[in-house]
Amino acid sequence: MKTRLSLPSLTSLTTADDFKIVLNRIALREYTTTREGRLQMLVYINGKEREVESGTSVEQLILLLGYKLSEVAVAVNGSIVRHKTWNQDLIADEDRIDVVTAMQGG
Repeated sequence: MKTRLSLPSLTSLTTADDFKIVLNRIALREYTTTREGRLQMLVYINGKEREVESGTSVEQLILLLGYKLSEVAVAVNGSIVRHKTWNQDLIADEDRIDVVTAMQGG
């Protein structure tokens, strides 16, 4: 839901990324939250805008998109993300994410 910026309670801002998201949205005078009050980030996945919860890892994003972890490669802002770090690498506001799947055929 879109909410007019009336400064969220400090307890709802649990990470540095949450603070950065709010600061980035101040110029727009709005930000987006989930029903649970978690902040949403705007990211670009294969060129399309999408909102995801702050604190989302690459691994969580891939699963959210419906991919099998073993069948995709991921680049964030043009840099390949190593599969073994997907559960630790967090997506940031306005990241550009490319998800590539392998195809068979000739």
